[in-house]
Amino acid sequence: MHFNAALTAVNLAKCEHWADKKNWNKPFSMADIKTMYHNELLMKTFFEKLGMNPNSKKNKRIINELA
Repeated sequence: MHFNAALTAVNLAKCEHWADKKNWNKPFSMADIKTMYHNELLMKTFFEKLGMNPNSKKNKRIINELA
């Protein structure tokens, strides 16, 4: 069961990676996907704990630069 769940997670990550046309020329890396989601979670946690609005003009511009 766990093995199948792990393979399913990798396949879903690949589908998401290849669905974006700008990633067609880039190789797939599960480590990059994990890092991206980890950083997103950290950023959301920082905004929540610091009581900042992630949708303000200044923060939105910075978030878009990171993506």
